[in-house]
Amino acid sequence: MPGYNRDIGNGTHDDPRIMWTCSVTRDTNRTEGCEKVSREGCDITGSTHVWIRHVDHDTTRTRTRGGRRTVRTDPHLTVYMSTTSSAYEYEGHLFLVYRSSMLGRGSKVPKRLAGRRDLRYHRGPNPELWYSDRRSRNPVIFRNMAA
Repeated sequence: MPGYNRDIGNGTHDDPRIMWTCSVTRDTNRTEGCEKVSREGCDITGSTHVWIRHVDHDTTRTRTRGGRRTVRTDPHLTVYMSTTSSAYEYEGHLFLVYRSSMLGRGSKVPKRLAGRRDLRYHRGPNPELWYSDRRSRNPVIFRNMAA
């Protein structure tokens, strides 16, 4: 799997290919949770390939009159998604819900895609994806990867 930190799946609707362009978490449960959410996103969009660009986080960059700034949002993965490995069709966010912790502390293990009632900040669709005009893979991110 040259060029990726982790690469699993066959690139089919039943077994989407999940490629990590960011660092994979040390917590295997968290990694598997992120991949589960990615599969759910593929199922909803009909995609067969997903590139995880940023592991689950709860901030995003936005433009304001004063320039760009970081703001709080619901937990999500930042991804590219496609039906082919040679170009991506969408980029965006997969908002997620964490598994409950029996100790009452927040768990960092993604459980599933978030529903509307699970979201505090985001009021749009989930997955939140933008069309990308089938851009070719960025050679910096997608280095040396055979289709």
